[in-house]
Amino acid sequence: MVRTGGLSLIGFVAWVLVTPGAAAAAQEAGAPGWGIAAYVCADGDLSSIGERYVAELQRGARAGGWPLALQVDRGAGAETNAVTRMVVAPDAGRPISEAVDVGAQGNVATANAVAAFLHWARSRVPAERWALVVFGHGASAAGRGADRRRWNSGPAVAVDSSARDVLTPVELAEGVVGGGGVDLLVLDCCFGAGVEVLWELREAAEVVVASPSRLPAAGMPWGAVLGTAQSTSGVTAEGWALQCLAVAAGGDGGQATPLIAVRPAGLVTVAEAVQVLAETVAAEPEARVAAVALGRGLCRDWGAERELCDVRELCCRLGGTSDESLAEAAKNTVDAIDACTVGHVGVEDGCGLVALMPGGLPRLPEGYGSRQDGFAATSGWGELARLYCGRQQDLMRRTTDNPRRGDDAA
Repeated sequence: MVRTGGLSLIGFVAWVLVTPGAAAAAQEAGAPGWGIAAYVCADGDLSSIGERYVAELQRGARAGGWPLALQVDRGAGAETNAVTRMVVAPDAGRPISEAVDVGAQGNVATANAVAAFLHWARSRVPAERWALVVFGHGASAAGRGADRRRWNSGPAVAVDSSARDVLTPVELAEGVVGGGGVDLLVLDCCFGAGVEVLWELREAAEVVVASPSRLPAAGMPWGAVLGTAQSTSGVTAEGWALQCLAVAAGGDGGQATPLIAVRPAGLVTVAEAVQVLAETVAAEPEARVAAVALGRGLCRDWGAERELCDVRELCCRLGGTSDESLAEAAKNTVDAIDACTVGHVGVEDGCGLVALMPGGLPRLPEGYGSRQDGFAATSGWGELARLYCGRQQDLMRRTTDNPRRGDDAA
C-alpha cells in the first residue's frame, strides 16, 4: 500500500475527493468544475474493445456527474463514421454525437488532430479544469508494443492503424499545448510510464498517470474511477490521479495494475541528477559499469522484451555500493524521482518510472538518444545505457569465444 502524507492511499483519496467542505463550496459557488476529454484510438484490433471502453466512460461520467467530451476512431472499415465525437452531459439524455472530418486522410495520430479535438471539447463543455484520457496501443522506447510488434522507432502513446501512423509523445505534447493544455493526463496505453515519454509531457500537464507495463485490453475501469468522485473544482489533479491509483490497487482479483502518477515538470531535476550519475559512471567505467550491470541484473524487467528498467529501483541498488561517489549520485537521483512522484501502485521495489536499459539481449535501438532535447540525450541516460550494453556485449563475445571463461563473465 502506497502511503501519502501519513494516510493510506485509499484514505487520502477519499479525503481529497469527497471532503464535504471543498465539494459543497464549489457546487454552491456554481463553479463549472472538471471536464473530461477522452481521445479513443480504437481502430484495427481495438475496434470492439473501443466500443466497450466508450460505454464504460459514459457510464462512469453519468454516475459521477462528470461532463465528458470524447472522440473515438473506429477505423476506415467501420460501418459507422470512422471518427465520431460526442458529448455526455450529466443532466442530458442520450449522448449528442457528430461525425468529424479530421483531415489528413482521417489520421488521428497527429499533433494537429489532438489540438483540434481539445479546442472542440472546450467549445462544447464548460469546465474550469481538464483531464485528458488517451486510449490506444502504446509502444516502449524501443518502439515495441505489448505484442512485440515494432510500431515505431521510438515510443508511442497511440496508433492509427488505418493511417499506419503512431502518435508520438512529442506529437501528443504539441497537440495538448496547442489545444490549451490540461491539468491531468491519463495515458491508458501500455508502457506510458517510460521516462522518455513523460519527459516530453512536462509542459503539457500538471500530473500524468501511466503504466510501466502492459495494461488490460479494456483499459482503466472508468466506472469505478469516475463513479467515486464528483466533478467539482475542489478536486485537485493529484487527488484525481490518486483515485486512479486507488482503483488500480484493487485490481482484478486483488492483483494491482502497475501505475505511477508523476508531476512531469519535476523530471527536469531528475535529468540533472541522472546526468551526474552518468558522468560519475563514465569517470571510472571499468568498475562502475560493472556495478550498474550487477544492479540491473537484480532489477525487475519491464517491457515486452525485457528492455525497460525501473530507474528508481536501479538507483536504490547502486545507492548500496561501497563506491561513495557512485552511491551518492544514485541516492540523489532517487530523491529527485521521489520529489516528482505523486504515488504508485503495483510496483514492489521501484516506482514504475522506467527507461530503456535492456535486461535481455543488450542492444539499443538505432538512434536511441539522438534527439538532442530528448531525455536520453539531455540526462546522459543514453550514454549510460550504451556503456552498460557495450560491457554486456563484450562479456557475451568473450564467453562465446572461450566458453571456459564463462564463470568470469558474471
